[in-house]
Amino acid sequence: VYRIKRRDLGASSDASVSVVEKWLETPKYLVAQSNRRTLWLATLPLRKATIIVAYAAFVAFLITYKSIKHDGNFLERVGFRAAWITATQTSLPFLLAVRVNPIGLLLGTSYERINWFHRWASRIFFASATIHGGFFTYEWLAANFFWKELQTVKMVIPGIGAWFVLLWTVISTIPIFRRIKYELFVLQHVLSVVLLLVLLVLHVPEHHLFSIWCAVGVFVYDVVTRSANPIWRNIRLRFSGTPSVRCAHEAKVEAVDDELTVVTVRNVGFRWTPGQHVLLWTPTFRWESPHPFTISNIPNAESSTQDVQLTLKAKNGLTRRLNSWARKT
Repeated sequence: VYRIKRRDLGASSDASVSVVEKWLETPKYLVAQSNRRTLWLATLPLRKATIIVAYAAFVAFLITYKSIKHDGNFLERVGFRAAWITATQTSLPFLLAVRVNPIGLLLGTSYERINWFHRWASRIFFASATIHGGFFTYEWLAANFFWKELQTVKMVIPGIGAWFVLLWTVISTIPIFRRIKYELFVLQHVLSVVLLLVLLVLHVPEHHLFSIWCAVGVFVYDVVTRSANPIWRNIRLRFSGTPSVRCAHEAKVEAVDDELTVVTVRNVGFRWTPGQHVLLWTPTFRWESPHPFTISNIPNAESSTQDVQLTLKAKNGLTRRLNSWARKT
């Protein structure tokens, strides 16, 4: 009350607040802070955390079960066990990342909603690979055999290279790096994945290459489905009296102001449900990778033609360029 009165009288500095007033305000401030922390704790993703902890515990159990025996073969035994467990995990991060996602189809959801598990499965995959390489490296260094191992065993160097590629992949997926330039992140991420698969094929022994070839198969499946889906959505053949081929769609772009853009894609030829999204790409900004946008309108059941409307908040990259382009034209 006193602070409101002082504000109304024109006192704008906290220096005018007496010590007694500060004492009176302190309990309210502490209660507000405790309530804020309580709300933050209440919104923790406990289900996701439970799944991550359970999966990490399962991998740790597979690596350590009957392998923790402090004898002469301890380091080599744990290193080999971690190697096989790491190799068998290779396909999971790929399966969780593909756009036309088999796991998502089984769960009735999209790849975006399980992308969080893709990131954590990749980190656990990196952790088990680090255990594999770390135990072997420690054994070779303890025996003064590290450089000799590199010279005599050809598969070691590709394995070390694969670990560094994994390390870079984990570092580059930190949000602060992804937001610098998303298109650059996607490009280097795809190149890193290809390089990783090549190095793993060179590193993993032939009798265990099946797991790696499964990951390669998932990667090829992703490339094929990513290519087939836009072809299916964007090419229309007309076999009427004047046959024709229509590629892509026409769109109307309107800048409401410098922060909001409305994009209307004409006659898309498919139906959707509220909450679904589309990937948008335009040759006007050809270097911008396809961006996902949530559809803001519902299908018109009474019309044979369907227009998709997207409401875009101008931030960085494509959304900002679309807004600037629309205001200029």
